[in-house]
Amino acid sequence: LVDIIHPNICLVLSKKSFGGLGDYVNKNKPGWEINVPKFEGREKIIILSKNEYSLKLIFIDHPSSPYSSWKSSVESIDRQMNEYATWVREQ
Repeated sequence: LVDIIHPNICLVLSKKSFGGLGDYVNKNKPGWEINVPKFEGREKIIILSKNEYSLKLIFIDHPSSPYSSWKSSVESIDRQMNEYATWVREQ
């Protein structure tokens, strides 16, 4: 799907898959380079790149998680996806 629509940013509604994705890319070498630029506090971000294309994945708590904090998620979206933050708030 990524090869078809070429998104620049992807918001992932689960932090559980953060480590799994990194592990998969490192073990299976699917042609993607992986960069983990930030792993501070509760934010989890991965940048995948392939040739000249890059995709920023921002992992937030799943909204149905009992440990989810919508306020924390919105703050993370504000920082990492500021051009999309207004749209998310309106939804």
